[in-house]
Amino acid sequence: MAYEDVPDRLLSGEAVPRSEIIGYNASMPDVQTDYCLNILCFAMLMVKVYEDETVKFQITPFGQTMRIDFVKRIDGDCPECP
Repeated sequence: MAYEDVPDRLLSGEAVPRSEIIGYNASMPDVQTDYCLNILCFAMLMVKVYEDETVKFQITPFGQTMRIDFVKRIDGDCPECP
């Protein structure tokens, strides 16, 4: 896969170009990926950033908190989880 580092880059706080996110999520139609990204922005979990005339998406501090407090607990991937 060409863009396998996209999730790690997003989680580290890097602003990742929209095209790379779409490339990573190649199994989903581009329109559906765009829709999901915009929903995440609407929910304030991600933010759309414009750098050098490129549309990029970046996880917000709230998104990081939600991932740590909610998603990791669901996956059972937290220190206090059995």
